[in-house]
Amino acid sequence: MAEAWLDEALSDLSAVHLRGGTYLVGGFTGTQYASAILRVGAHDRTTTVARLPTGMRYAGVATTGGKIYVAGGVTTHGESRAIYEFDPRGATVVRIGSLPRPEAHAALAAL
Repeated sequence: MAEAWLDEALSDLSAVHLRGGTYLVGGFTGTQYASAILRVGAHDRTTTVARLPTGMRYAGVATTGGKIYVAGGVTTHGESRAIYEFDPRGATVVRIGSLPRPEAHAALAAL
């Protein structure tokens, strides 16, 4: 089995598989919260395809309808209530709502 390497060291990130691609969302670089949404591509290299409005770690991530949803997480201001929608076709990130209360370290599932 081949080893896969990230372009940048990250911990506390979230991952999801969509349309044959793997996406990595947020995380922690060791010095700052990451805002990138990365797509794992050829030779297991990552490419930044979009950015969240703020750096975030421990967010819930799920896919449905060809889009990726990011909810909650921890920012530099504490736990988040934000819900974001990422559309890979247009590489756009839009805030679409808020959780009833701040949430982090939780799984997100599309039903």
